[in-house]
Amino acid sequence: MTEIMLAVFRLQGRLLKKGDELVKPLNLTSAKWQVVGAVALAGKPLSAPQIAEAMGITRQGAHPGSTVHRQKSSIL
Repeated sequence: MTEIMLAVFRLQGRLLKKGDELVKPLNLTSAKWQVVGAVALAGKPLSAPQIAEAMGITRQGAHPGSTVHRQKSSIL
């Protein structure tokens, strides 16, 4: 079980790194992209707790991205 979890964590790290590279030209990070994705999928404005619940992240993790989303309201 430990080996599987370590493999999942390594994969997550690689996915985040590649995601950061992919969205760098858009001045985003993987974390911000995740928040934008949650709002886009919902099709309506979401609070930080709603984003966190939808994406399986903490409210603290959702808050910076939701602030960026409000500043760039043209995302949707």
